[in-house]
Amino acid sequence: MTAARVARDAQHVYFYIETAAPLTPHTDPAWMRLFIDTDSDAKTGWEGYDLVVNRQAPGKKAILEKHASGWVWNKLAEVAYRYEGNRMEIRIPRKYFGLGPLRFQFKWSDNMQENGNIMDFLVNGDVAPAGRFNYAFSE
Repeated sequence: MTAARVARDAQHVYFYIETAAPLTPHTDPAWMRLFIDTDSDAKTGWEGYDLVVNRQAPGKKAILEKHASGWVWNKLAEVAYRYEGNRMEIRIPRKYFGLGPLRFQFKWSDNMQENGNIMDFLVNGDVAPAGRFNYAFSE
């Protein structure tokens, strides 16, 4: 992945990713997952991640899910996404990030092989940023 950006307005948070090569089809297993830690607390969520997008293959909309326990997630909403070539954008309603100013961490993962195993970030697929690092955003 060559670029990752975040933008926001009063209603939404926008995620943008750019990859070195063209994206594979959205029907591929474990395709372009976005993990989000909304509370900066490693004790909540799966390995700290409270939300995930694209854990389930998207259709016309991407699926936003909230962590329940272990590798169990509950659907929160369908969210808009768009991809073409080596670029993808996802739009998530701001209400899913909690009240107050935005402050979250996030990670992109593509082609995860072992669902629920955090070590997968180190040995399989493609993640950004690398390993257990996260991008951070705050207003």
